[in-house]
Amino acid sequence: MNNPAATLQLNHPFQWGKEIVSELQFRRIKAKDLRQIGSMDDTAASLQLIANATGMTPKQVDELDSEDLMEAQKIIKGFMPKPQETGEKSSDGSPTE
Repeated sequence: MNNPAATLQLNHPFQWGKEIVSELQFRRIKAKDLRQIGSMDDTAASLQLIANATGMTPKQVDELDSEDLMEAQKIIKGFMPKPQETGEKSSDGSPTE
């Protein structure tokens, strides 16, 4: 990946073939990634987004240690748009009733 948006050094590198995977490089999430996960449950969607953003295969993602997986999920969550607040607010910024 030429210009990764984020890099994660794995606490628990794993072997894939003859290669030791010791870091993940992430690109930002695109609309096509979100379309692909459509109706997947949260875990499956998270794993697929990690695969998409790193260029790894789903089978490679399956080899991540749970500690490294949690860190990868935090990176993916950081790429997601923040939810917009709804409802009216008063002039001081507090919600109105």
